Amino acid sequence: MAITTQKLWMAPQSNRLLSGPNSFTPANTPQFYQGNTARIELYLVSGAGIGNVPYDLPFPAGAAIQVAVGQVNTYPTGGSWGLIVSGSETDPVTYNATNTQLQSALNALSAVSTAGGVTVSKLGDGYTITWNTFGSKPAIEAGSDTLTPASYESISLVQAGDSVTRQVVYVELRQNPVALGVDWTPLGNPGIEIEQITAWNGSTNTWRYNITPSPKAGSYILTVTSGSTVSNFTFAYNAGVSAISNALAEVFPGTKAYQTGEAQFDVVFTANVSCTANANGLIGYNGYIGNLNFATAEVHQFLAGLGQRNAILEVTCSVDGVVQTLIQVACFVYSDVIASGALVPLPLGVPLSESVANSRFVRRDVDQSPDAPTQEIIWGNLGVPRPPVDGAYHIFKDNVWETVTIY
Repeated sequence: MAITTQKLWMAPQSNRLLSGPNSFTPANTPQFYQGNTARIELYLVSGAGIGNVPYDLPFPAGAAIQVAVGQVNTYPTGGSWGLIVSGSETDPVTYNATNTQLQSALNALSAVSTAGGVTVSKLGDGYTITWNTFGSKPAIEAGSDTLTPASYESISLVQAGDSVTRQVVYVELRQNPVALGVDWTPLGNPGIEIEQITAWNGSTNTWRYNITPSPKAGSYILTVTSGSTVSNFTFAYNAGVSAISNALAEVFPGTKAYQTGEAQFDVVFTANVSCTANANGLIGYNGYIGNLNFATAEVHQFLAGLGQRNAILEVTCSVDGVVQTLIQVACFVYSDVIASGALVPLPLGVPLSESVANSRFVRRDVDQSPDAPTQEIIWGNLGVPRPPVDGAYHIFKDNVWETVTIY
């Protein structure tokens, strides 16, 4: 689970991310890291400068949300692929097959030839497949592939066939998104988590409370119990540390609050107290929450050894099969340093065994480049013990040079 949550305040009217729900200031470019799971909250806000501040927009009821990171209209650079008609698959064609090659592969299928055959035209990297005769025809579906980087076949029915119309299908190859999230849960009302951070030490104790998800209106109640005295403090959803400190200090002089997160506060009480909180009066924003997984082979292929690449972040919303793009903005994808299976670096100055030196640096027991004198220098730099210079024959065993008598 991600330690932090990225909040995306999306303004579809202007196709941009805002820095928050109360300002039209653009957000910083989102950043994602290879191997990480990004925890994301999605919000819709007005973004065309209407009024003094943005306002909250609801997602459509029953919306299916997808969030993707990748490149737009990027095609594979190698491999082969095929299409399926009535359960039979074409022979593989190359990733950049000509229209003639794909046409021949399709017409070689009996399901295609007996239905009148097809004609294929190619514009750019897309294939338009037109049936040669009128009428409803078998569906054309994606087949197996060995495309690189990992890609998919986008197939669209352009025109259904009938007694006076030829059926037309459009096929395009596209690289997979490097990350794709399809499981998004509507956000519930804001709640408050509260815990004691430090126990009473004779002069102070500290309590922390955190409000999640972000509230947009309303109020909450902080209940503080000291002995048999119970005090209730009502705070507005956006109360700052001054308002919280002043209210608490009226009952507990010297008590101070500190903001330690977006809606998180640490309160240092000058009395031995216990605290609870009630968030029933808070009102939250419309939004969704979910994860975006960057521990994928596609991320590895996308980075291709680079430390960072630009990408596109896209969020779509589908209701009753109608898809709308909510936002499509630039983002960054960074390579990881600590990858799965990373070895702990070996400190210099610590003698290494021969097996460690052989396996992680340069072998001494085989004839290879660099030459022997260079290997001696490398071993010396790595702290591998040198054999004694006494004219005898030695072997390296259990990290110690032993003298061997030759008969």
